[in-house]
Amino acid sequence: MRIWLQICVVLPMLAGVVCAEPTATNQPAGALITVPVVKPGTNAAPVAAVKKKEKFEEDFDRGVECLSNTNFSGAAQAFESVLVVKTNNAEAMCNLALAYVQLGQQGITAQQQLERWQKAADLFGKAAQIRTDDKMVYLYWADTLMLIGDMPIDGKWRLACYQGAAEKCRKATEIAPQDWEGYHKLAVLTATKLPDFAVNDQVRLTLYKEGAALFGKALEQTRFSGEAAPAYANWGSALLRAAILTNDPTQKEALLREAKDKYEKSAKKVGTLARTWTFWGKTCLDLARLTRSRVDFREAVDRLNTSLSIDDKDPSVHYSLACAYMQLDHSLSALEALKKCFELDTSKTYVMSAQKDPDFTALRGQESFETLLDTYLKRGAPAFNPQLRSTPTDR
Repeated sequence: MRIWLQICVVLPMLAGVVCAEPTATNQPAGALITVPVVKPGTNAAPVAAVKKKEKFEEDFDRGVECLSNTNFSGAAQAFESVLVVKTNNAEAMCNLALAYVQLGQQGITAQQQLERWQKAADLFGKAAQIRTDDKMVYLYWADTLMLIGDMPIDGKWRLACYQGAAEKCRKATEIAPQDWEGYHKLAVLTATKLPDFAVNDQVRLTLYKEGAALFGKALEQTRFSGEAAPAYANWGSALLRAAILTNDPTQKEALLREAKDKYEKSAKKVGTLARTWTFWGKTCLDLARLTRSRVDFREAVDRLNTSLSIDDKDPSVHYSLACAYMQLDHSLSALEALKKCFELDTSKTYVMSAQKDPDFTALRGQESFETLLDTYLKRGAPAFNPQLRSTPTDR
């Protein structure tokens, strides 16, 4: 018996998502393929049929090798040849779809990306009809739909892609209820993609809370720190988003404290991710503004400084640190943090925000503050004025 093992290239991590290093997702989507060997003196197949099977084997092996060497065009050609002979080979369909996903990443134009990802989604859909109990086919299908949904396409199509991806994730959880990844991807969709289409803040708040609950469900199934850390961090982000939308002070404080707890647990699992410390610090800052506790403000400073010790290139972290310092009456430290922020703020978003931010009211009129603003405002008007990041980002 000759045995082939399909190869699956792990899809790149999607935008809006804080994820673990691939673990179980690296397992092949399909079972081992076995091909019987024709022996002399038995019911041998005609010579032409044997040659076709040998060509199919060669094409499949060539596709596997191309995928291993990141030659995605070659892989696509090889698996397309396989499907000419074996039209219902689910493994070839999945591998061809993975090649199209990677080719989409390399697309020069948005139209090229869209066409290749649509082909990949169609192939995963056909494979799912054959391998109805294969969770990885559904998860890869969901990933591809999310890639399409993240493109600048019509809002109705974007929503349809996200809803379709959520449906595939639910199917994956039905197939493998003990696996964390299906719940985690569904939670990401619920907390970061679908809220953009909510009809009002109440619906959006409900989605954030549903997403938080799904992250909790995912955590029940995790086995490794690399899985638990992003699940905790994303759970915290969903709670933080919910807190931002909540008007009731008591409920807001409860959500912020719960979010802070999730970021702490994430950092204990993997303490080297700057984003975790960043949003832990920003959560502490939001909580401190609510409680007016100097302990909470000092904790915000500590967490933000830890983030900067890992990665000091994010202007938003320096800005938040400056705000926290001002609440502790540390104006010199705040000015130093603002200076570092403005040096990194090529769009001048934070420079213009600081002019009106109530956190810096005590600095207005002071020569050091006004000179700092003038220095960076005179370096040219920004080409655009993006919104400040008031909610967690997932990049």
